[in-house]
Amino acid sequence: RMQNQEVDWRNALGCGIAGAGVALLPDLLEPAVSPKHRKIAHSVTTAGLLLYSARKNWDSNETNPEQKATWTSLIAAYLSHLAADSSTPAGLPLV
Repeated sequence: RMQNQEVDWRNALGCGIAGAGVALLPDLLEPAVSPKHRKIAHSVTTAGLLLYSARKNWDSNETNPEQKATWTSLIAAYLSHLAADSSTPAGLPLV
């Protein structure tokens, strides 16, 4: 709708599934086998690098608006996992 186009619900469903998969990625990379499983994939540093990547992507003239939106959505999905983990007593490590 941001691009004044009709919503493609199949595409929206696919994006939702992809987002859910990406949101699970930190735990796939670092399974919760112990209470201290959070390392680089669950870190403030990774969150910062992803935010930096999203900003560089938006500033790029080489990517089209659809690619920018897709990349930003996938980063937001990953960051949603980190945000949820940061609210637990264990929090997120710096690195």
